[in-house]
Amino acid sequence: MVRGYFKSEQNISRPYVFAKLYFPDFDLEQSIELLVDSGADATTISAKDALRIGLDYAEFDEFAWATGIGGRIKAFPVKTILKMDSYVKEILVDVLAFWVGYEPSEESLRRELLELPSLLGRDVLEEFALVLHQRIGQLLLCTPEETSRILGALNIELDSPD
Repeated sequence: MVRGYFKSEQNISRPYVFAKLYFPDFDLEQSIELLVDSGADATTISAKDALRIGLDYAEFDEFAWATGIGGRIKAFPVKTILKMDSYVKEILVDVLAFWVGYEPSEESLRRELLELPSLLGRDVLEEFALVLHQRIGQLLLCTPEETSRILGALNIELDSPD
């Protein structure tokens, strides 16, 4: 089970988890906060976190366009090993790193890019059942086994996937 927390930002409470990321191609490891985002297709490392981790954009070969509510931005697929809390299984995911080296023409846009959080997307969330109870400050990512135990305790049968 992975335990998360809520963090208030600008009077809005948002769900986060801590994760340890290891980038084998760069031999870099860093713990960061990830905003739990069930609307994000992929786990994404923000420009701010990429800079803090020490990722060298000059070493990236390929990019893809990441599209979100704010538009499109270049993103680089980076092989990453993600570890969260007591969840001991390593999950190999492609983490997209926002590229900040193109220097947006507007300073306000550059500031906004550097304020975006890193995201825990559905590529990882699909491994878990998400229990989110903001009022009491509980955020849990439960493995299938834990989910079965919780539902069993409530006398709810889990349908088997076909």
